[in-house]
Amino acid sequence: RKAGSGWMMGRRADQWATARNLTASFAAGVLIASVSLIAFSLIGIEEGYAMNAFRRFFPAADSASPWIVIPVASLSLSVYAISEELLFRGGLLAVVIRTCGDRPVVRYLGIIALNLVWALAHIPNTDTPYVKVIQIFITGIILVAITRRIGLRNAIAAHIGLNVTCVIIPYLWEWIYG
Repeated sequence: RKAGSGWMMGRRADQWATARNLTASFAAGVLIASVSLIAFSLIGIEEGYAMNAFRRFFPAADSASPWIVIPVASLSLSVYAISEELLFRGGLLAVVIRTCGDRPVVRYLGIIALNLVWALAHIPNTDTPYVKVIQIFITGIILVAITRRIGLRNAIAAHIGLNVTCVIIPYLWEWIYG
């Protein structure tokens, strides 16, 4: 038997495929956040509310080193992303799809309603609620598509990438440029 053959090779290939999918999903979240940050910057909307919320829970963020703040912020934002995805895409989305059955129009209306609730739940994160609700609603639709096509853990990875990018980029910008 050749080295590298057998049952373990197939399993390792599956693990690499999963890792690639999760990495691509995380990168999709980073891309969504980056596009949002650039678009908001171009139309004059200041971002950084996620960092302000983080500062309420971690008041030392302004005086602490970025080498401390970034990992702590990333970890706490990851917990938020995981809990939101488990609730909305893992739980409520499954209920909507199971309840609507084979009626695609009703299912899509249920998905739209679910994403509207999710977007409205983020209103406290901004001083421009109309623009933010639209942005988060579109993001929610993308996360539903990721969940339905690839899986819940990929939507979690995308949401983590999005949250971390939305905090880290403005934080680093503020830290570097004052």
